[in-house]
Amino acid sequence: MVIQCAGRVAVPRFESLGAYSRTGRRLVFLLVEVPRRAQGFLIHALGHARTSFQISFYLPVVRVHRVALGALAPFMGSCKPRGSNDQKSPSKQLGRECVALWQKKHTSHRRVWRRSIRECRPFCFSEGGGQLEIKRVPIESIRPYERNAKKHPRKQIEQIKRSIEEFGNNDPIAVDANGVIIEGHGRYMALEELGYTEVDIIQLGHLTEEQAKAYLLVHNQLTMNTGWDKDMVNMELMAIDEIDMAPYGLELPDLALGEEEEEQEEVFETDRKYLLHLVDHSRLEPAYEMPMLAPTDFIPSELMPFNYVLSDKGRSAGKGIHFYIDDYQFERIWQRPEEYIKRLTAYSCALTPDFSLYLDMPLPIKIWNVYRSRLIGQIMQRYGIEVIPTLSWGDADTFDFAFEGLPVNSVVSVSTVGVLNDSESLAIWKAGMDEAIRRLKPSAVVVYGNDIDYDFGDTKVVYFKSNTQERFRNMKGGE
Repeated sequence: MVIQCAGRVAVPRFESLGAYSRTGRRLVFLLVEVPRRAQGFLIHALGHARTSFQISFYLPVVRVHRVALGALAPFMGSCKPRGSNDQKSPSKQLGRECVALWQKKHTSHRRVWRRSIRECRPFCFSEGGGQLEIKRVPIESIRPYERNAKKHPRKQIEQIKRSIEEFGNNDPIAVDANGVIIEGHGRYMALEELGYTEVDIIQLGHLTEEQAKAYLLVHNQLTMNTGWDKDMVNMELMAIDEIDMAPYGLELPDLALGEEEEEQEEVFETDRKYLLHLVDHSRLEPAYEMPMLAPTDFIPSELMPFNYVLSDKGRSAGKGIHFYIDDYQFERIWQRPEEYIKRLTAYSCALTPDFSLYLDMPLPIKIWNVYRSRLIGQIMQRYGIEVIPTLSWGDADTFDFAFEGLPVNSVVSVSTVGVLNDSESLAIWKAGMDEAIRRLKPSAVVVYGNDIDYDFGDTKVVYFKSNTQERFRNMKGGE
């Protein structure tokens, strides 16, 4: 407990005592069973001082007596009540008295206490970072880190909200110097939903940008690196009578899983890995069981690559998102679809992911990548997004599954990037486009890339220049 000194202070026998240094910094010592005489000096000194800056200084002790006060003498002797130059001030007297005590017989104890003070001192008295002060700030003055990798599903947020309502908000949110959350995203979301207008924070301004990124990952990972001692948890749960622990996922049967329950947990994890829990079995094509997409007549006025979504600020009307980029730049939408698809709802439309179908890929991988594109597109449509199917194929052996699940008489999209690199690529592209028009009869084709002089017949065609090709042209033009 930290004493805020303003005028008279009453300190019980077991209490936190402290003083102020010459720099005005708050020095707080957690002492147990402090002699009454020493308390009197400290209370008198504290009663003259006022400040809002405080540093908690915890001694790793169980019992503190006069010898411990002697160990604190170097610090207490340099303290004084604010506005006092009297050499006989109470804190000076206490310091000199502690020094006198220290010079006596307590050699073995002195070694222990000196080591304790030395170990704690860098944290408490360093001029740089490391001093953690809890502040209360408006909730709108802090914001989540855009690339936070930790998931916070709805169930967890509800559990955090319930915990705050039942036990209070007891854990400050850690932020950087700019108010960006480093640790505590789940609590921030819960507090916001509960209507909190102010939140307690600690500012980790001593961390560099790289350290902050690393700490965010390390902090979350360390909580996952160990599990429960189930027997001990069960004993604790049996001792809790009046608080319902079930909403937090803590129930005796659940924490004593048998083999059957453990196997079930593994099945659930497999469902999440392959998104089986998001498959709508009523909307699958019969042959390859590709997810089916609904048709659209929407044509965007602008296309932006998916990898700019997190940093994009100007979401203009008519802007759509495309996936004509390297697969590694959008693999995350498969790994965490709901998180990223929610972000896409802010745009006018989205194309389905263009997972690669390289000619040298084994056939099962090609089928798998087409399936993934269809499923993500179907999930997007469930979120109310206007989805334009992306056409992708390999050689003629892929046509049967490459166009399965795609709507007829709909706007579709295709890329011509790299098609003119060689005659084989051009021939494969034209053969696949012919097949797509024959099977799907698209109402319009949104082409990403250059016009390669292909005859689309009566089908409407809208061209969008490739960002990569434009950058390359601009680089050549500047040479």
